[in-house]
Amino acid sequence: MSFALLTAKKDLRRHMRDPVSLLLWLGIPLAIAGLIRLAFGGGGDGAGLRAHVLVVDLDQSFLSQFLLGAMGQQQGGELPFEAEAVDLEEGRRRIDDGDGSALLIIPEGFAEAVLEEQACTLELVKNPAQRILPGMVEEALTMLVDGVYYVHRTFGEPLRSILESEPADGAFTAPNAEVARISVEINEAIENIGELIFPPAIELVVEVPEEEDDGPGIDFGVLFFPSMLFMTLFFLAGGLTEDFWVERTQGTLRRALVTPNRAAAFLLGKLLAAVALIALVSAAAHVLGQLAFGLELQNVPLAILWSAVAGAFLVLVLLPIQLIASSQRAANLLGNLVMMPLLMLGGSFFPFEAMPDWMAAVGKRTPNGWALEQLKAITTGTYDVPSLAVAFGGLLAVCAVLFALCTWRLGGAFARSA
Repeated sequence: MSFALLTAKKDLRRHMRDPVSLLLWLGIPLAIAGLIRLAFGGGGDGAGLRAHVLVVDLDQSFLSQFLLGAMGQQQGGELPFEAEAVDLEEGRRRIDDGDGSALLIIPEGFAEAVLEEQACTLELVKNPAQRILPGMVEEALTMLVDGVYYVHRTFGEPLRSILESEPADGAFTAPNAEVARISVEINEAIENIGELIFPPAIELVVEVPEEEDDGPGIDFGVLFFPSMLFMTLFFLAGGLTEDFWVERTQGTLRRALVTPNRAAAFLLGKLLAAVALIALVSAAAHVLGQLAFGLELQNVPLAILWSAVAGAFLVLVLLPIQLIASSQRAANLLGNLVMMPLLMLGGSFFPFEAMPDWMAAVGKRTPNGWALEQLKAITTGTYDVPSLAVAFGGLLAVCAVLFALCTWRLGGAFARSA
């Protein structure tokens, strides 16, 4: 046992002198997880995208102020716009700096042109650094133009009557007869379109099927985190098994195997060092997942323990490939041929919840897919204690069988060829 501990200590010192490799093993999957979380939205508050529109109101009329107020609905508003009133110079400067999705300039005479159905140009300057949000603003303005057109087709006569009516001498309001006539015109216009809008010609009925209550929803990031962690463990296990070829090339493997200590002690020492490194990387991944991505992970110590045991299992799965291969290049090729399908099917690239049912069913029966499901149950707090205890026992038993196989190969043909 002392020889195994000395071997583990030696390996840990060697790996700690190369922190770049550890950072790469940990950083690449976490970077992928971060990018995917950003792509799917990491805020967790359900807020949608909102276009920030800088509005220059040169008209200062009730219609331009109404348009600015409608676009300025912020928290709780249904429109995906957030309008901010600015002057022309500031608006030009800020949109040139990329501050905002678009700049809308409302010209003088906007209200008069709309009421009298005359030509009027709204200037829209879009931010070229954004693709979707400026297009939404442009589409909304196009709908506004269409809306003005149909309002004039329906209420054009009453609108023109309002503009042409003038108060009598010494009065502040239009004559009662004129007000009554305009009201009658508006009422007749509403009656003409009443059959289409009261009720609407097209009625939308939405029926939502009742679903069973499965408890509180789980954040997508929490589901994706175990997948990324197992990708990290796979990469780490692959790198640790390649260390046998480093020992063989440097001649330290032959010297270790010709000592009175058996090959089992040497292999046990390297496996203990691998488990320690895997536990360290797993702990760092859990801390980063909680601090950097705001994930609500449960049972972190138990999850780290399961990750360490599962990592040892992955090392013992990939190690026979290194010991059987005739060269390091062949070992790397065979290792990748085994790793990539397991990563794809085992839920490491995408969670099982995002995969087709048939693929998820196959993936959950792969060794790493089964272990990943156990880790997911631990981090979400949905695991069953007796089932998890059986899983721990079964995984350790399989590790013991693989350890015996690797010991036989290490002390046999691989040692003689070293």
